[in-house]
Amino acid sequence: LPVWFCQNQTEISNSQFPPISSRVLDEVGIISKQTENLKLKIENSSAEKFVVSIEKPRKCPFCENCDMKQSAEVLDTWFSSALWPFAELSKKDLKKFYPSAVLVTARDIINLWVGRMIFSGLEFLEQEPFAKTFIHPTILNKEGKRMSKSLGTGVDPLILIENFGADATRFGIIWQTMGGQDIRWDETAVLAGKKFCNKIWNASRFVLENKPSRIIRLPAAGRDSSGLMRIKNLTTTDKKVLKQLEVAQKSVANDIEKFRFGHALRTTHDFFWHQFCDVYIEKSKSQITDHKTEKNTKTILLFVLSSSLKMLHPFMPFVTEEIYQKLPSKKEKLLMIAKNL
Repeated sequence: LPVWFCQNQTEISNSQFPPISSRVLDEVGIISKQTENLKLKIENSSAEKFVVSIEKPRKCPFCENCDMKQSAEVLDTWFSSALWPFAELSKKDLKKFYPSAVLVTARDIINLWVGRMIFSGLEFLEQEPFAKTFIHPTILNKEGKRMSKSLGTGVDPLILIENFGADATRFGIIWQTMGGQDIRWDETAVLAGKKFCNKIWNASRFVLENKPSRIIRLPAAGRDSSGLMRIKNLTTTDKKVLKQLEVAQKSVANDIEKFRFGHALRTTHDFFWHQFCDVYIEKSKSQITDHKTEKNTKTILLFVLSSSLKMLHPFMPFVTEEIYQKLPSKKEKLLMIAKNL
């Protein structure tokens, strides 16, 4: 701590304290109105006499003789955490990254951490450190107890990843997050995620095996599918899946904006598995054998798959990125930087 103790402990009045050094604060641009021209004021209620200063005082203001020693203590955990949004940023980075957009945390440290960051940001930078705070639920074990390494009640995510895969593990966690209610961990959700990965892979393989010989310029995903809807000779099934895709995209975008990640994942899952795979892909098997509908069907298969991968990517990034690299219609080098849903 920037606290210096007198070694002779002589009484002195507060008015004799030197001013606080602001050199370090000025380097990162966090001089507030309260720190400008501020003089050090310390209540002499403690038996120990000390000075708070970034730099070591040249002369002890108490005895004017000793070599003052710095405190070996460190900042309180939550106090130092309160400075996190700006203390580690340079003056250049402060302009670029402060304030941030969203803080993600659990409810049990709202007062300990979140509140402290807010009033520290307002005090030193005169601006709140983040625009929004997302309070997520806590994952408990099956018995409803908090996970603890020391008590052996935790779940090792590395084991889940080894057994089911990273995407399946992410799926299992997000699938169970349907609000602020704490979650009792259920591994069957991770198993469901593994099965869904297989479904995505097999559906993608079918689409790629039946990709169109000439790629029609597809409309940007995230907008409506009006470009494809204007194609002549679309079947009722074609129009239906395109409309269902548009509805799913709007719902997912709205849920993500509102931090309803579990809802967004379930919407995408239901569309892909039940409306795309169970209905359209099965119907397409007969449509691609008819020369009148073959071209349109293959184009729609590829478009819906590409759009679905973009919706799924925030939740299951690895399998979707792997498949996206095989698409003949991809416009970006990486799915993770593709624009819109």
